[in-house]
Amino acid sequence: MSLSKARSRLLQRLQHRNQREREGCFVVEGIRAAAAALEAGANARFAVTSSRLVTLDRDNRLAEGLSRARFDVVVIDDKDFAGLADTVTAQGILLVCDEPAATLESLLTGDEESEPAAADSGAGAGILVADAIQDPANLGSMIRTGAAFGLEGLIALDGTVDPWNAKVVRGSAGGCFRMNIVSATAEEFLDWVRNRRVTLLAAEADGRDIAAASFSTPWALVVGNEGAGIRAELRDAAHESVGVPIRAEAESLNAGVAAAILCYELSRAPAQRRLPPV
Repeated sequence: MSLSKARSRLLQRLQHRNQREREGCFVVEGIRAAAAALEAGANARFAVTSSRLVTLDRDNRLAEGLSRARFDVVVIDDKDFAGLADTVTAQGILLVCDEPAATLESLLTGDEESEPAAADSGAGAGILVADAIQDPANLGSMIRTGAAFGLEGLIALDGTVDPWNAKVVRGSAGGCFRMNIVSATAEEFLDWVRNRRVTLLAAEADGRDIAAASFSTPWALVVGNEGAGIRAELRDAAHESVGVPIRAEAESLNAGVAAAILCYELSRAPAQRRLPPV
């Protein structure tokens, strides 16, 4: 089977955010990410592979997934594949998947009915929020962190790099297929926080030591833009600012690193009821 012109043009279009949004799908590139997508049951439309995949997929994890696929798997030569891939050193697999349909309304819908044991833990009752995060590596790291600590989802606010950007998807190490990813405006997000009675936490360098912070579940942790930080309306609405103590001579932590440390502390700490959301 050869790659049709229509599919070739689609792959080219999907390199652009507006076209991904229009088509409702995105490209998963790389063996690890594609295998994670298949294992998570992502709705794939078709895959394109090259002979390079055979030499790099050493444990046959991806090959086994593709062998069970109910979608087209098109094999093309390495030269043609290189012209379609986003990475310099392509791994021989492009998987076109439908974007998941998660919304703000679908998040945290089961908290009121959760078991007491679950309610006493931050795990599973948390949301990570990316406020105008522009570096794909940082957003990919945040998604990977959220999935690792069992958070329910990540909300990408306006001004944030597209969560379905190929670099973000690769950087998430499969995390984007294990948690809900939602895009929203800051106004929509704040309305959701108030309606869901979510504790809003702002990650800031001078915030309260996260180890000593009080919070109640469910919670949403906002990590701000790499240069400008958290926008004013979110900072003003936050129930508390939290941070990671660092040496005085260090200016700040990378956004992805800070998110990982904060989420670790939040997801393992018992929920505190001294700060009920308003």
